[in-house]
Amino acid sequence: MRFLVFLLMPFSQISLLFKVRSVFTKFIDGRNRNPAFPEQGRFTKKEAQAICKAVLKESSQLRRTMPKKETFGGKFMVRGAVGLMAIYRGIRNCGIEHAYAIELGGDIGYELYKYSFDPIKRVARLFARNPSKQMDLIQRLVIKIALQSPDYAINVCNPPNGSAYDIHLCPMADYVKTFGSEEMEFFQRTGCTFDWPIAEYCVKGGWYNRTTTISHGDEFCDQRWGAST
Repeated sequence: MRFLVFLLMPFSQISLLFKVRSVFTKFIDGRNRNPAFPEQGRFTKKEAQAICKAVLKESSQLRRTMPKKETFGGKFMVRGAVGLMAIYRGIRNCGIEHAYAIELGGDIGYELYKYSFDPIKRVARLFARNPSKQMDLIQRLVIKIALQSPDYAINVCNPPNGSAYDIHLCPMADYVKTFGSEEMEFFQRTGCTFDWPIAEYCVKGGWYNRTTTISHGDEFCDQRWGAST
């Protein structure tokens, strides 16, 4: 199963490269330039493309200083954090104020986040029909592929139902800490919230819960996943 995920991931990532510009157009074209002042009009397709260009430029610059990680999972996840920081900083560089940059960046970031889960989602549906078993399989694959030691430190729990593990070391949060408070707030309100909707996206009746979060200063993230059947 893990082999199939690794086989699908390169195709998913290549496909994502071709979708980036269309995602920016989809989520920015036609939106208010400033929600507080709708009389300022709405973004045009050309402006959406200009914002995308600014984000891609920021991404190229950030990748040059991206911290090195020992595992595939660590590298993959930190690249995701680089992408989020590039989205936020690129949008801000285009003159969009902080709160609205969080809203726009969050919409774009989550759409791209969904693509990264597609290979695992497809494999889980291939090997399991029951939603609870699909979610359990997805989380076992996530642990094996993405949350690899020593870049991640996790403790797998044994709940009566669902999947549970605590993350004690998160390279994504460590990377974002190297930026300012604005970037950290963006990360907290976007990347750290994507797992709630991704559970529903991956599995029918999927659910997610977390009560502690490393990026908010807690010692670990208590990840809890399951599906209502």
